[in-house]
Amino acid sequence: MTYDEHPRRAARRRLLVLALVLALVAVGSFVAGRSFSTPASEAAKVAPPDLSRITAPVERRRIRDATPLTCTPKITERPLRWAGGGGMAVVTSVSDDLAGSIPAGWVPLYVQDRPIVVLPGRLPVYRSLRTGARGSDVLQLQDALAAAGYPTGERGRMGAGTVRALRSLYTHLGAPPPIRTSGRGKKATITIDQGEFVFVDRLRADTVRIAATVGQVLEPGKPFATATTRTASLSCRGAAAVGAGLRVEVRGAGGTQQCRTAGSTKGKVAVRCPRPTRGRPTAELVRAQSSGAVLAVPSTAVVVRGAQTVVRVATGDTVREVPVTVGVAGGGYTAVSSTALSAGDEVVVGEREADPA
Repeated sequence: MTYDEHPRRAARRRLLVLALVLALVAVGSFVAGRSFSTPASEAAKVAPPDLSRITAPVERRRIRDATPLTCTPKITERPLRWAGGGGMAVVTSVSDDLAGSIPAGWVPLYVQDRPIVVLPGRLPVYRSLRTGARGSDVLQLQDALAAAGYPTGERGRMGAGTVRALRSLYTHLGAPPPIRTSGRGKKATITIDQGEFVFVDRLRADTVRIAATVGQVLEPGKPFATATTRTASLSCRGAAAVGAGLRVEVRGAGGTQQCRTAGSTKGKVAVRCPRPTRGRPTAELVRAQSSGAVLAVPSTAVVVRGAQTVVRVATGDTVREVPVTVGVAGGGYTAVSSTALSAGDEVVVGEREADPA
């Protein structure tokens, strides 16, 4: 080693140490700068963001608070029974099922080639009727023949008019009438056998399904057909704990009906209408409704201040509180009234963070 080389090595070591110290100082300053904060910077971190108002116009509109319901018409089924006659009752012919109301004088089937005739009436057949007979069943037969288009001209007493009307009905059916005559002249007695009649309380029906088949032996008193009818009641879902008397608008094939609730049980709402609903009904439970167009604001604009209710009206950068009287609410809007509020005014409905500049 020479004398000149030693000082050079010492100088290089000093430069290396100096560079290392400077690097450490720079890293320390960067870390300190990242972790150091002033009270102002800390306050800025927790301060709420700048907010801007969200407004909506005051409108004139109809308000309706209605809940959609899914409804099913209630169905009733009524059996048609034949009282029966003497001997074996073998079905020899069956008509097609019936769609719609039962016409008076309809023949659903033939037994032993004799027509079984459906007529309107409440009383079941319990006797044959002789000339001069009186009673409720006589009046029932006379009314039934008139409903079928064969008036008797008699009321409550069986006479020649009833016999004549019955003969006309059976002539139309193409069969001899169930009439027997005993005696001659003025002393002759005519007897009407009612065994072929089926009296039905209500002829109104949606469908009639005939269960009897050709060759079957009918049992007296057993149903041979079933009449299915929609009632004026509906069973609805979509609202819970509904009391009686609330209005329900029901729309069907026959138009719109104003119906009423009859209470609710097990998640189903009973609804009663003035008449049966045709087709697939749609319904709404109307809890409240304005009579027409009213002054309305979004419900979020209504603010309660103690005993006072107000809306905040924004005009430019100014917001003023206007006392209002609230009315019906529904569909996200509330009816309000105030002399200081007009359609077109902008009311505050909420706030949002302002867009950064």
